[in-house]
Amino acid sequence: MMSRTFSFRRQETVGKAPGFADLLETWPALFEPPQINKEFRGINAISLEPTFMSQLDKHTPKMVSLFDAKRGAVGQSIKSQMLELIQ
Repeated sequence: MMSRTFSFRRQETVGKAPGFADLLETWPALFEPPQINKEFRGINAISLEPTFMSQLDKHTPKMVSLFDAKRGAVGQSIKSQMLELIQ
């Protein structure tokens, strides 16, 4: 999907620091899930999605307890969203 090497893309994106619109125009495939997974695996030698999901499962109970402790308007908003997710 990508016509140039990772090192070339990195040099261009880090060195020139293009805006999001320019980056999307130049490297549109970088924003597609299969390419994101491929790039991540190439950099880290591990799969992104299974690693992310396992860590999310690990930290979910703590996150839920933090959300439950939130008060005020934000807390009410979070509670209503959590009830929707539970249903």
